[in-house]
Parts: sequence; C-alpha cells; structure tokens
Amino acid sequence: MIPQTEIFQNDTPQATVRQPLKTVGNTAISEPTSILLIYLSLKYINVRCILASTRTSQTGHRTGHSDHRREQNQHKTTKPSSSKGIHIMANITIFGAGNIGSAVAGIAVKGGANVQVIDRNPDKATAAAEGVTGAKFGEAAITGDIVVLALPFPAYDEAIAAYADQLAGKTVVDVSNPIDFTTFDLALPEGAKSAAEYVASKLPQSNVVKAFNTTFAATLASGENDGAPTVVQLAADDEAAKKSVAAFIEAAGLKTVDSGALKRAQYLEGYGALQIILGVTEQTPWTAGFKVVK
Repeated sequence: MIPQTEIFQNDTPQATVRQPLKTVGNTAISEPTSILLIYLSLKYINVRCILASTRTSQTGHRTGHSDHRREQNQHKTTKPSSSKGIHIMANITIFGAGNIGSAVAGIAVKGGANVQVIDRNPDKATAAAEGVTGAKFGEAAITGDIVVLALPFPAYDEAIAAYADQLAGKTVVDVSNPIDFTTFDLALPEGAKSAAEYVASKLPQSNVVKAFNTTFAATLASGENDGAPTVVQLAADDEAAKKSVAAFIEAAGLKTVDSGALKRAQYLEGYGALQIILGVTEQTPWTAGFKVVK
C-alpha cells in the first residue's frame, strides 16, 4: 500500500494527493521520502501520511512526527547495547539555544529531565527554556547522558572536536537536515550517506540517534499537530539508546515512531529536507508537518 497524503492548512483540508510523495524538488530528496513512507506502511500497516498545520502561531525549524506502534522484532545493533531494557536518562545536554534547541529543551524539562544547554552565549542558553542550566560552549563540561546536537550541520565538526572525549559513551542525538539552499540538494561531506552516519563515524564510542529532524520547532514546542500529539521519528542502531530518547520525548506527552536502523537516517533527512523546501517555497506554513495516522 502506498501512503496517501492529505494537505491541511489552518486545520482545513485543502487537497488529497493520491500518488507517491515524489512531487517536490530533486529525486535525491523526494525518492527517499517515498521509500520511507513505504517502509512505514509495511511496518505499521494501513498507514497514511498527513501533511497538517498545527494551531500554534510560532515559527521554527524542524522536529519529528507519526503515530506510534512498537515493532515486535527489534533491529540488530551494530555495537553492544549501552544498557539493558528501557532507561529514562534524566540528564540531558543540548548544544545550541536556537529554535530547535529551545524546543527540545522545553520538551525535556516537561518530561522531568535535568537539562543543560550549552551555547556560545550562556545567557541565551539559560533563556532557552524555563528550568534549564545554561553554560558556555568550550568552557562547560557535559552533564547529560543524552546529548542533543541542535546546531547547524556545518557547526558539528567544531563541537565534536571540542567535546569528543566527553561524548564517548553518550547517546548523541543528531537533529540536522544538511541542505544547500542554493540548489536544494542535500549537502553532505564527501562519502557520507547521511548526517547521522557521518556523526557516528566521527564518534565511534557514542550511540547516535537521528531524531527531531522531520518536524518544525513550532510543532515540537506546542506538542501538537492538527490537534494530535506531535510525533518524533527516530532511527538508531543501538536499541537502548533509541528507547532512552523515545522515553524522554514520550514523558512530555509526545509520540514517537521507530523508523529503524541508523541507515534510515538517509530517508529521514530527505523527508526533513522536503518539508523545509515546502516551507521555503511557501507551499506550506512553517507550522505544518507530516503525521502518520493508522
């Protein structure tokens, strides 16, 4: 079954597109999106992909969604699991106090986590969300067991180089959608298949999770999309790391979808890029997003 897309703006149905979602941008972006939708339809059965606009008036960047059902058979991991079973890691560090970093910080605080935000501007870091501890990049030590890289992708190398030793053994969350806005192509380092896999290659002692890149910050901050909980799509090789990220998201009342192994980040990044292109070309508002309904 090929998922259908229904387009909502201002909560009002505008159109139904009964064809694969391959109509925007180049095939490097649109084909991975179609593959991901087919994968989810096979995994979750009877899935439709809905493009909806949340009621919030905030603006922002990406974050993720879809309704959630656990896969019965877990994916194999490519490295030993960092822990057994589901563990909610109560200490979270977020690099970046921009739209997405602030939205994730708010979610983490709402879910009961102790949250540290690291930014070049410590005052901005402190103001990212009520209840966080702000710290200055390059000076502060990481306090979290989960570390969220809520930075522009070009800033990743500097952050990884500065904190590589401290990131060893951590769950590292990549939220990026690396796009060349002059061409709307995905802009990845030579040889990299996805930003998340690139991060994993730079941090072999860390467990990398792709998350928050398939929605905008507005729907993440509001916690809803078209009247339903915002849903975050996750991809990772380490099941315990993936579940720990899902746990803090769900503790705040949002939903998650397990999109599979870290290699699925290639599709999630095409998916996220497509949403950004739709926003940049003013085909959808920055409060719009996809959700999966069963």
